[in-house]
Amino acid sequence: MAPLARGEELARSGRWDDAGVAFEEAIASGARHVDAQARRVLFRQARGDKTAYGESCRQLLQLFESSEPVPRVANKIAWACALGSNAVSDYSRVVQLAEMAAASQPTNGRLNTLGAILYRAGRFEDAVRQLRRSVEVYGADGTPYDALFLAMAHHRLGHADEARRWMRLGTAVDPNALRGSSGDASWIPKLELEILRREATAIIEPILP
Repeated sequence: MAPLARGEELARSGRWDDAGVAFEEAIASGARHVDAQARRVLFRQARGDKTAYGESCRQLLQLFESSEPVPRVANKIAWACALGSNAVSDYSRVVQLAEMAAASQPTNGRLNTLGAILYRAGRFEDAVRQLRRSVEVYGADGTPYDALFLAMAHHRLGHADEARRWMRLGTAVDPNALRGSSGDASWIPKLELEILRREATAIIEPILP
């Protein structure tokens, strides 16, 4: 079985470490598709290897240094770089990609990506504005992705009550119904939310009552 297919199979069964190894093998063998690259980014962040995570984000950006990605791909790149802190030293290019994707199709997912990358860039007030747009598009209280980034952004702004409120919402929903979680990619939202909930809990949980 090819490394990419093996990686997907292992990921579907929850064998994150083994799946991560398979995706590393796929990239080493020459796989350049954005989905393969983004999965490698995801697994590196999941295992807490900040150096490798940043390196893979930079490599993902380099794939499109000489060409402008289509909005769907631009959103994937920006989202990969939003999964952890300090993905790149300068977020201007990543913000540009997220803005382009959101302008092309202002869906909940793309607005969430824009808000998330603005948060990573340290633009907390702008992040809150965009994430609230994402919530409005989705309806109700948005998705856990919206809630977790809103919780962290409000925490950085010193808005303790709002941080608590969004943190509760961000940990209340089963990830299985989220972000294209049907079919073979059902494992992706589970791992993404595990990563983001772990990060948000580390900075916000100590202030929860």
